[in-house]
Amino acid sequence: MAEGRLDRVMLTMPPRHGKSRRASRWAPLWYLRRNPGHRMMIASYSSDLADDHGRWIRDAILTWGEDLGIHLKPGSQAANRFDIVGGEGGLLAAGIGGGLTGRGAHIAIVDDPVKDMADADSPTMRKRAWDWWTSVLQTRIEPTGAICVIQTRWHEDDLSGRILASERDAWHVIDLPALADSPDDPLGRPLGEPLWPSRFDAAHHAKTRKRVGERVWGALYMQKSRPPEGGVWKRPWIDGARLNAVQFSGLDMARIVVAVDPAGGDSTVNDETPASSASAATSTGTCTCWPTDPAPSEPMTGASPPAASPWNSRPTPWWSSPTTAATWPNRYFGRLGSSSVQTG
Repeated sequence: MAEGRLDRVMLTMPPRHGKSRRASRWAPLWYLRRNPGHRMMIASYSSDLADDHGRWIRDAILTWGEDLGIHLKPGSQAANRFDIVGGEGGLLAAGIGGGLTGRGAHIAIVDDPVKDMADADSPTMRKRAWDWWTSVLQTRIEPTGAICVIQTRWHEDDLSGRILASERDAWHVIDLPALADSPDDPLGRPLGEPLWPSRFDAAHHAKTRKRVGERVWGALYMQKSRPPEGGVWKRPWIDGARLNAVQFSGLDMARIVVAVDPAGGDSTVNDETPASSASAATSTGTCTCWPTDPAPSEPMTGASPPAASPWNSRPTPWWSSPTTAATWPNRYFGRLGSSSVQTG
């Protein structure tokens, strides 16, 4: 970007891996030292965070100005706006949604445009960020200027997601997940290797994944954002297929239902893919089930699984005792949180 070879760069990384310190503090200081006549902008989800970056850069110039060869103008040394002696160069820091009118930038850095998951899930906040991006920031860039977006991914439609959906070919994307998940890793890491192993090793990430849950892990740490209902199953598919008790009682129970919880992907660290199937009630009113994890050699029917079944070492499953067709729906589907029977 400093050499003019790239004008749109996106860096996606997990939290606490030093992206802001390097790209929003050291990099602007280095750039202003080389180009004291250029102006920079730093924007974040809040003006306070942007000001923190500006304050760090300003204090570094005030402390090491003689060694760096640049100095601040006496009347322009605020944390969110300062100017460099000898030209028009300087820095402006603002929060997303803040005004930048009247100011231009040779390089603009948008660092952490999303505050938290609540903002990421809010269509209103996503639209606010996009409106600011299109109507404010884009109009402030010099003809030869460049933009760098630095973000931990939160949502498939967050700022980075919407940018990539609209102009993917215009951007140079550096995607650095917490654990390498592609043979084309930008750093050449083998699959499964941590991004910062001396600080966050594989064991640490395994604990983090368990603590934060799959959605947060996939989005913030692996940069693979997914909608709240998941990346495969959609909520409308389930809500639109629910049956009430009257509808359920009229069903022909001579059917087989198969349930699969897929763990898609090419990574070696994916969860196992469980599957199970259940037949309708037999003539004796018994529910026959074929669970897999791993699959028994024979379907389980009646009071207990076969003697050689691998389920012997597991807690007794709900299908281990006879269940009549009349009581089965209320006993098991009724646990879904409604007084009526629900399926689907």
